[in-house]
Amino acid sequence: MLCPECKAQLPDGSQVCDACGALLVAEEGALSGKHSKKGPDRTDPDVGETRATWGRHSRDSEVEELLDSIKADIGLDGAEGEQDRSSDEGLEGADLTEARHAHEQELPAEGEAVAPVPDGRHASPRRTSRKVPLVLVLCVIVLAAVCAYTRCFGLLGVGTKGTVEGYSWKQLSQISSQISAAGSDEDALAIAARYHLVNDEGKLDGTQTKKVKLSGGLESTVMIVGFNHDDKADGTGKAGISFMFCDAIDAHAMNVDASNKGGWESSEMRSWLAGDAKSKLPHALSSRLVAVEKRTNNTGPTTDASAVTATADELWLLSFKEIAGDVKLEDGLTSNPDLAAWCAVWNQEGKQYKLFSDVGIQQFGANGLLSCKSLVDGGKCSKDRLCYWWERSSTPYTAEKFLGAGIDGDPIYSDNANAAYGVICGFCL
Repeated sequence: MLCPECKAQLPDGSQVCDACGALLVAEEGALSGKHSKKGPDRTDPDVGETRATWGRHSRDSEVEELLDSIKADIGLDGAEGEQDRSSDEGLEGADLTEARHAHEQELPAEGEAVAPVPDGRHASPRRTSRKVPLVLVLCVIVLAAVCAYTRCFGLLGVGTKGTVEGYSWKQLSQISSQISAAGSDEDALAIAARYHLVNDEGKLDGTQTKKVKLSGGLESTVMIVGFNHDDKADGTGKAGISFMFCDAIDAHAMNVDASNKGGWESSEMRSWLAGDAKSKLPHALSSRLVAVEKRTNNTGPTTDASAVTATADELWLLSFKEIAGDVKLEDGLTSNPDLAAWCAVWNQEGKQYKLFSDVGIQQFGANGLLSCKSLVDGGKCSKDRLCYWWERSSTPYTAEKFLGAGIDGDPIYSDNANAAYGVICGFCL
């Protein structure tokens, strides 16, 4: 038999031309296709269209449904935006012959049941087989991303590093939160040890340091001074980790005039730290600072320990008590009947940090850990040279001075408030 379309020689009884894909329907013993010469009249109301015409229309309708399904798969139900439209335009202009071949292979065998779908079309096995794996892959990707971002919602914690330097500020902040939530000082120290924030003996020795790049190109170093030491200003417990700078990041006076009236709370230094000094810090650090309560004599000259009150600070200077521990100055000053009262004032200004306790800081004389160099020139500071630096404690026996550390690290040096000394500040995460 010959194909009525391309005249190719075909086996008798063929229904589809292997050469051009034309549909061939036998009618009354003769070949009928798109150009069937035999068959009922198209207008015959008793018969309707010829079988050849009906077959072509029916198959073309199924092909169109297949194309709709293919386009839906490519477009992923509209999720790809402009890609969907470009794909559809390409399909609408394509030759339907190849689609017919593909669809003929997908049609069920004669008598085989086909599962209906809600809109009456045959279900597309290709659409289902592509969507299920895609959904699974997307679920795995999303779950992996969430776990990576949250460390599996905190179950994995922060991976341990060999040194403090190895952690980012974000990781140190997370560790600080764990330490803050510890039930006891022993638990807090155990967490610090697990993350190598203390030495093998569980102590701080000044080597638990991290570099900090300041604005303007300066690079300083900070060291851990304590754990669960400072009270959070919002009343939610302790700040997990306390740090202090090892270098003077600037030279600045406590006040514009030689007066300690109002103490730390009213000092120009405190305002400067909250503004200009904080702006020098990298955002990764400044955004994670925790405001804590700092207790200080905020009166000036006094013999009354009630002059010590709390302020909320993110950056602060250390007090004499936080460095030297319990103040006993029997041999530090000339005999004076008010000496005990002055010591009582200083002793209300916090408690000694673990670092200074562990290394045995003394109230008098040289202390190597407190000998700090300046990163800048200015006032009584020379760049890359050891410098004097301020504490926030004022002298309760005079109206002009604040305490500071000497070049050799003696923590009870003092000078007039308008002298430009080095700024060694502390902070908490």
